Amino acid sequence: DWEDIAVDDLGNLIVCDVGNNRNDRRDLTLYYLPEPSPLAGRTTYQKKLFLKYPDQALYPADQSDFNYDCEGVFCGRDKVYLVSKNRSDTLGKLYRLDSVNPHETNTLTYVDAFDFGGKTTAADASIDGRRLAVTTYDALWVFEIDGATDMYFRGRIYWLPFIATQVEAVCFDGRDTILLADEADAEIYKVEFEDLTRVDQLEFAPID
Repeated sequence: DWEDIAVDDLGNLIVCDVGNNRNDRRDLTLYYLPEPSPLAGRTTYQKKLFLKYPDQALYPADQSDFNYDCEGVFCGRDKVYLVSKNRSDTLGKLYRLDSVNPHETNTLTYVDAFDFGGKTTAADASIDGRRLAVTTYDALWVFEIDGATDMYFRGRIYWLPFIATQVEAVCFDGRDTILLADEADAEIYKVEFEDLTRVDQLEFAPID
């Protein structure tokens, strides 16, 4: 269930086989490969990494903890991150890939969580790693941090609601332009950073 694609700092594509609607998968996988020529008849990966969540104890997870799906993967500052698509609440958890052993299942590192008010559908970071964009089915969220921290949900928070059928992809085009893709209507929407509203961080508080 390929749900996202990212680019690492070496220019490799990362194909993210992390869809987990039933919360029962033990084979979540990232595939790393150089970007193939558009004329190539086929290609293959250079390496693959198996993943697991540090807080999932049951397979499938209990219905009250159905929170181990993911549709948003991004690279920032030499690390790969996943944003969970929770199905039993409206949180999104941020995880970091610290272990990259191809011979074992790598346990993700939990970083933080945020209440998005809906299910997350995509994520991307700006090239400098300071901004993180996350979409739900009806809103775009952007988090902005300073310095070396990766606590995105503790930074400045910006928000833009929208009406669309099924936005399932987001990416930065430069630092101040964000593109959203609606897979149901085959539409691409462009949003400028200045169009977003800075929201009250007390109202939209991160989750400890």
